Amino acid sequence: MAKMNIPPTKSNLRIVKQTYEVATEGYDLLEQKREILVMELMSYLERIKRVEKDLDKLIFDAYDSTKRAISMIGHKEAEDKSRFIHYDFTMRKKTTKLMGMMLFYCLKYALKFKALSNFLRFMSIHRH
Repeated sequence: MAKMNIPPTKSNLRIVKQTYEVATEGYDLLEQKREILVMELMSYLERIKRVEKDLDKLIFDAYDSTKRAISMIGHKEAEDKSRFIHYDFTMRKKTTKLMGMMLFYCLKYALKFKALSNFLRFMSIHRH
């Protein structure tokens, strides 16, 4: 810690004590802010893990349905039918302000695939 070159008087002692109190309060506030930011980060990580888990399940189900479709109608016909499948995927970047800091995260997403869901429904009906 740096030494301060000030005369040892009562008024300077009072000033140094006040400065120390302000610095201690500032440190405590920064520590609280850090804890809040860490908790917020952990909640975002939990959300991300849930989304990843949901996406993994969707991908597994889609892959399984694709394997069934290929085994039922053949690779060529499944490929021909899949050419008509179109879906829109949108993702919006969202910002929020927390403790005076701007945080960027992408949580708004949408996947629209009516043709794909109809195709998968068709395959599940004709599976038996």
